Amino acid sequence: MLKRSFKILGGLALVGALWWTLDFAAILATLRRVDPMQWSLSVLTATLASLACAWRWSRISAALSAPLSIWTASRIYAEAITINNVLPGAILGGDAWRALQLKRRGAKLGDATLSVLIDRLAGLWIVGVFGALGWSLLGRDAHLTPWAAWLYGLVLVAVIVGMPLTLFIASRMLDQQWLPNFIKQRLAPLRSQQGILLHAWRRALWPSIPVQALAILTFGLCLRAASVHLDPLTLMMSSGFVFMSLAIPISLAGWGLREAAAVVILSGAGIPAESAAVGAALYGLAATAQALMALPLFLLNRPEPESATR
Repeated sequence: MLKRSFKILGGLALVGALWWTLDFAAILATLRRVDPMQWSLSVLTATLASLACAWRWSRISAALSAPLSIWTASRIYAEAITINNVLPGAILGGDAWRALQLKRRGAKLGDATLSVLIDRLAGLWIVGVFGALGWSLLGRDAHLTPWAAWLYGLVLVAVIVGMPLTLFIASRMLDQQWLPNFIKQRLAPLRSQQGILLHAWRRALWPSIPVQALAILTFGLCLRAASVHLDPLTLMMSSGFVFMSLAIPISLAGWGLREAAAVVILSGAGIPAESAAVGAALYGLAATAQALMALPLFLLNRPEPESATR
C-alpha cells in the first residue's frame, strides 16, 4: 500500500511539475491538430508489440520448463496490461499477475518469477542497445543538451555494461569460499540453474528486437500524430531515453515520467515541449486503448483473493 501511494504521489508530482512548465494554450493547439489516423495506427503497432512481448515471454517460460502456448501467453500479457493501465489500484501488479498465472499452470514460483524478471531485463537491455546505436550513428547531429547527454550516457552505461557485469560478478561470487553458509545455501539453486538461466536469457534477446522495433514505430506514430516528425535515428535515440525512464518506479503506468523524459530528450532537437509531451501522452493512451480492449479477458479471469497471499 505504501509503495502504491508513493507511485501515485510521485506521478502526480511529475504531472504537476510538467504542467507548470508548459504553455496550456500551446497544448490545446497541439491537441486540436492531433491526427486520429496516425494515432489509430499507433494502437495497432502497439498491439503487435505486445504480441511480440508475449511471444518472448513464452520462449523464456519454455526455457525454464514452464511452457506456455503463444495464445495463453498473449492473453495473460493482455490482462497484465489491463491491470497496469486501467486497474492501477489492483492488489497485484501486471508482472505479479503474470507470475501468478504461470504458477497456476504448474510452474514453480521461483521459475514463474524468474520468467517475468528475465523478460523485463532482456527487454531493457535491448532498449539500451537501440538507444546507444541511434546516438552513435547520429554523432554530433544528436543535438543533446550537455546535462541530458551526461544523464543519457550514464543510463546507457548502467544498462548495457552494468547489467551483464553485475550478473557476471554475482555468478563468480557463488564460487567464493568466504561467503557465509546461509548465503551459499540460498544461492545454491541459482548455481545449479546457471545454464538454464543463460539459455532463457538468450531466448529472450532475439524476440526483444522486433518488440523494440515495433515500440519505436509506435512512439514515432504518436509523435507524428502530434505533428512531430523525426528522422529514424533521432527517433531511435529518443525512444531509448523515454523507454528506459519508464523503468523508474515512481509513477503509475508511466504518466508524467514518460512525458517529462520526452520533453528532455527532444528539447535539443528543437521540438516544442508541448508537442513532445502530447506525443508521449498519446503513446501512453495507446497502451490504455489496449488495456480497455483486453478488459473483458481480465474480468472473465479474475484472481482468487487467497492466491495473492500464497
